[in-house]
Amino acid sequence: WLNDPTMYHNRGDSTFAGESALYGDFYGLDDLWTERPEVVQGMEKIYEKWVDDFDVDGFRVDTAKNVNMEFWTQWATALDAYAAKKGREDFFLFAEAFSADPAITAPYLTEGRLDGTLDFPLQSAIRNYASRGGPAGDLATVFAQDYRHTTDKTNAYSQVTFLGSHDMGRIGFFLKSDHPGAGDAELLRRDRLAHELMFLSRGNPVIYSGDEQGFTGAGDDVYGRQSMFASKVADYLDDDEIGTERTHASDAYDVRHPLYRSIAALSKLRKANPALADGVQKELYAKDSVYAFSRTGGGREYVVAVNNASAAKTVELPVESRGSGKFRFLYGGSGKVRAKDGRIEVTVPALSSVVLRAQNKLKRPSVRPSVSLQAPEAGATGTVTISADPGRTAGARVVLAAQVGNGRWQTLGSADHAPYKFTQKIPDSVAAGTPLRYKAVVVDRAGRTASTLADTVTGQPPTPKKPTAERRHVVVHYHRADGDYAGLTLHTANGTIADFSGRDAYGAFAWLSPAEGTGKIRFTVERDGKPEGAERVVDVAAAGEVWTKENADLVDAVRPADAYPPQDTTKAVLHYHRPDGDYAGWGLHTWTGAANPSEWNEPIQPVRRDA
Repeated sequence: WLNDPTMYHNRGDSTFAGESALYGDFYGLDDLWTERPEVVQGMEKIYEKWVDDFDVDGFRVDTAKNVNMEFWTQWATALDAYAAKKGREDFFLFAEAFSADPAITAPYLTEGRLDGTLDFPLQSAIRNYASRGGPAGDLATVFAQDYRHTTDKTNAYSQVTFLGSHDMGRIGFFLKSDHPGAGDAELLRRDRLAHELMFLSRGNPVIYSGDEQGFTGAGDDVYGRQSMFASKVADYLDDDEIGTERTHASDAYDVRHPLYRSIAALSKLRKANPALADGVQKELYAKDSVYAFSRTGGGREYVVAVNNASAAKTVELPVESRGSGKFRFLYGGSGKVRAKDGRIEVTVPALSSVVLRAQNKLKRPSVRPSVSLQAPEAGATGTVTISADPGRTAGARVVLAAQVGNGRWQTLGSADHAPYKFTQKIPDSVAAGTPLRYKAVVVDRAGRTASTLADTVTGQPPTPKKPTAERRHVVVHYHRADGDYAGLTLHTANGTIADFSGRDAYGAFAWLSPAEGTGKIRFTVERDGKPEGAERVVDVAAAGEVWTKENADLVDAVRPADAYPPQDTTKAVLHYHRPDGDYAGWGLHTWTGAANPSEWNEPIQPVRRDA
């Protein structure tokens, strides 16, 4: 079936925008028509054969964003079932869905039924914190959205965490880019700090081979794909490496390298203390340069604190091991710290981290569990959020189930730390007024339970608008010989008034937002209520930008050749329009051909706005 041309979209190379992002060929790779059941079933059989023939434990899915979500839902569900049938209880599917926004990556779990994604949001936050000295609040912002990844079979603890990759470049490259004048000692400390944060926080940490040997590279893609064995690639031979005088002219299997030893120590620490790998993570402190959290597992509490400042910082942290409980340093320090009134005082070294373990296990809670539940507002549509509050329940884990109409109850997932939120995707096919029912069960550290109910009703999903090719703006340029544009306004025949607030080499310009179906717009240019010249006409269907002059009735839809200076051939100016006018967080990613290509998570920011 793979040789059948009708099983492909056949749309040509992708522009990576709009529907082309899903249907276009990925840099010449033919794009399968993944909406077809023959393709879904064919792909299921291919990967089932890998499970059969090679006993694979899971798959890493590339470029998940370039495939329709419905495919992942069907494919992942089928593979999970097949792997379970073959006795693979821990079969794992994770995807590359490039975005630093958890709201974009999470649906591949909640809707696509995958087990995890490469954690680009956390990668971006760790880079900003460890390399650029960003505030601890940036880490808190990412972890606070972990609830978005919660499903009945997975959650944020399954996220695949990393610091760099063969596509975006290495953590060593980011460090050198952010600190061009830094010495090797500082780069090494920041590199170690980034790895500490990745290994000690939730998720499945992944090392990009060579990072443990201090590889840096000169950029992304091929510039960050150095081999472990001796290289003859000229671009690699002049790379600096962190923590060593070695170059890529030599093999790089040094078990004495400082980063290798640090990563080995962190791996050993996680293995000896499983709570640091999969224990409950709870934020304790996020201020200025210090971020601290607890990891709880096996009835014992651990405290982790990191500091990205160039000086040691002392902080007070709340702990559950109350009374006179003691904490012993496991990493980054020595000795013990005694808890007082439910708090411990910890000094975190500069550009470093500490790990402490409670000497005693947590006591049986005296307060019985309780839970309250907040359903979405009536009229819920699309993806909604449900909030639970376990109050003073010790070690609370909340499990949430939902029922749509008279359908089967379905588990939405479980949450073991604040903010105890859950998401639910309500299909557009659900009729308005359909009851939504929720049940939350809280389990405390002693295994005791409590439960509660909540309900709401659905609303009417918005009706999709029919796509139309319409002009959302019309720009009118106006030229006066004396260059005086103060007080000029554009008046249309239907009463719309627009200021000539823009300026360019031609003169001033104003812009209008024509109503749907507008053909022609009649207008005058006025100052103090007096028209300058006759009424003029712009044909909206023919042009979205026109030029006219003082005391003239001619409106030209062709850009005047002599009105603007020649373009600077060393740069390109790109104008970007969003119908909602919201440009916060948007930036330009440049690739091949740019003198200074942008980094994956660092797009070029806008320099100004115009019409």
